[in-house]
Amino acid sequence: MELNPSAVAEGRESDFEKTKSQQEQEEKLIITAWYNMGLTLHQRATEKRSSNPPTVQSFLAQQRLATNTHWGHLSRTQPLLL
Repeated sequence: MELNPSAVAEGRESDFEKTKSQQEQEEKLIITAWYNMGLTLHQRATEKRSSNPPTVQSFLAQQRLATNTHWGHLSRTQPLLL
């Protein structure tokens, strides 16, 4: 029983195309899974940030608070000397 070389080549090409197509589908699935995972993590982080308002104050706000606290404390304990 002798195999036709062109039939063997066509079979190999067909197998190659099937393998290539399957690999492309797997790559698309992996990319989609990574995208969905990233999107989910981003949504969770956004929800977490929106549910907890930021307590971090700017440097200037911190200084104002410290100054007001300091002057408020002094005014209650000592008279202002001019």
